[in-house]
This record gives sequence, C-alpha cells and structure tokens, in this order.
Amino acid sequence: MPAVLPVQSSLAGVRVLVSGANGFIALHVVKTLLEQGYIVRGTVRSEEKGRRLEERFREVYGSKFEWIVVEDIAKDGAFDDAVRDVDAIQHVASPAGVNETGDQSPDVYIKPAVQGTLGILRSALKFGHNVKRIILTSSTAAIWRLNVTESEAPVTFDETNWCDDSLAEVRERGSKAPMLAKYSASKALSEKAAWEFYHDHQKEVGWDLVALLPAMVPLTDTKSISGLPDSLGWWFRSIFQEQPDAILGLGFGYVDVVDCAAALVAALQKDNVGGERIIISAGPTTFQDTRNLILSSLKLSLPASALTIIRGNPSLETKPLYTYNAEKGKRLLELEYREPVETYRELVNWVLEKGWLNGAENDSGM
Repeated sequence: MPAVLPVQSSLAGVRVLVSGANGFIALHVVKTLLEQGYIVRGTVRSEEKGRRLEERFREVYGSKFEWIVVEDIAKDGAFDDAVRDVDAIQHVASPAGVNETGDQSPDVYIKPAVQGTLGILRSALKFGHNVKRIILTSSTAAIWRLNVTESEAPVTFDETNWCDDSLAEVRERGSKAPMLAKYSASKALSEKAAWEFYHDHQKEVGWDLVALLPAMVPLTDTKSISGLPDSLGWWFRSIFQEQPDAILGLGFGYVDVVDCAAALVAALQKDNVGGERIIISAGPTTFQDTRNLILSSLKLSLPASALTIIRGNPSLETKPLYTYNAEKGKRLLELEYREPVETYRELVNWVLEKGWLNGAENDSGM
C-alpha cells in the first residue's frame, strides 16, 4: 500500500491520531508530526491532561493540535470517536505497567495491553474510513530472550524472533514468573494479537499495519522514580543505584526518544514498510558501560556523592549477551542515530535537576 503521506506532498489537512499523547514517547511523536505540518489528534485520559497539551502547543502550532479523552484504552469502543476522520494512527499508548495493587498475576500486564491494541484496531475497522496506515509501537522486549548465557553470547535478535522463553515461563509459572517475563509477554501477545486481527480483516480495511520495536528509551519525564513503569524503574535503578556485578554486567539495547519519534513518523511516509516489523535500536551496551560513559564524558556535571554511586565497578569485564540487528530500520526508514553521549547527557542533567543524585529529593522509589 502506498505511504499515507509522501514527504513531498502537501500535508495541509492531513490528520494523525496519536494515542496516549501525553506519554513520554508519544509527546515527542506529537511534536515531530506538528513540526512537519500535520494536524494531530491526541488521546488523553482526562480533560486536564488535554488542556495542558493544548496550551503547550497552541503558541507555535495554533489549532493544529486537538485532543479527545479516552479514559480507559482497554474499554470496548474506547477509540470509536477518536478514529473518525483521521488519515493515520500512531498507537503509542500502553498501560502504565506500574503495579500498585500488589497483584502479581501476568494478566495485570497482559490483558490491558492486548485489549487496548485490539480496541483501537476494532475502532479503525468500524469507523476509521479514512485511515490508510496504523503504526503500532511494540518493543524489543517482544523478541528478546532473557536466558542468554555467556557461553552463547552475543546472540543477535531480529524481526523474525519472538520472546518464546518469556511466554513459556509466564504460562508455566504464572504469578511467580519474573516481572520482565510478564512485561515481555504483554508486548509479544499484544503485537501478535494485532497481526492476527490485521490478517483476519485485511480484505475489509483500507489500511496497512506497521509494528516498530524500539529498544529501551531512556526516560526524562516523570515526577518520581517510584512512578516509573516497573520495567523502566528497574532499568533506572540499575544505572543510578549501587548494584552488584551481576546487574552491572547485564546488557540492553537503547534508543534516544528523538530517534524513536523520528522513526515512528518516518514509518508513515515510506511506501515499502506496510506489513513490516522494524527494530529501532542505536546499539547494545551494559549497565556498567553506561556508567563508564557517564563518568568519562559527564563527570564534571556530577556531585561527589553521585560519582561514588554511579562508579559501579569500572574494572568489570563486560560483554553484552545480546544485540539487535537494526539494519532493516536503517534501510527502510533511512534512520541515523544520535551519539550515546547526547542521550545520556540529557538523562543525567534531568536526574540532577530532580535532585535524585545529590539528596535534594528523597524519593522512596530510589
């Protein structure tokens, strides 16, 4: 199917729906779309959040940003009104992943993710008569394997993989499965549900589906560490708290939020990406390597107390157990990634501003 909006065409009157518009990644997607001349309709969970976003964008973009309240993305028909008269959909919204109830059931993660994804596709099927492309923000968590051993490292994952070990562990252990396995299962099952729905209804719809799988996106937008989604809170503590070597040596892929947003918008504009899964990752690293980068490049910005905490174990021999093959995204979306020092400079400056490394704020989540 042709791209929704070739770059060279006029963007006047072209409307894109962005779900969860006040979320960290979605907010950057909204900004990128507005910068390129699109009209953006964002979904938010409350009128207060909608008014805040409207005020944020009004001065520069006037009425090109509009919002609609979707209180619960997992509710039947939640997106029915939101999808009307839009030309494309960026489904970025995801359940928060903050387990405040103490319920350890995998369904806490899985059901809202699957229901929210299927909900917006069902609404698009019924009422999205102008929709030409839907971009689903999935995650590399949907394809990784948590039990990679040093003897087989480095293992390379690509778009043909799924997190089969996490899915099996959640089935077998239920509530006793690790949090990361539950999180991975939620990402995989929601994406699988999307592809199944798309293929079942492909002859009925006028749109195609693209799934983008970003690696970890360093977050610089939360009121407290304890308010982070469970998976991101774990990642954050692994860099900014004292940790044993076993944690410091763990690897992960990452991508700057600016690059992630650029990729999501580019996926609207390319003819040849319909029906594709595409990994978005700037490269592999470990928690200790990240600490080393921060200390070597940004140490002048850090208070002495923070230097001690972030130091970790610089002599630790590190090797990422896995990496992602991101060549498909570079080729199809023409992506270029920011240097890691740029990404982590912004992260460190934000953490310092919050006072989380110098004792200015006592956040119980840290």
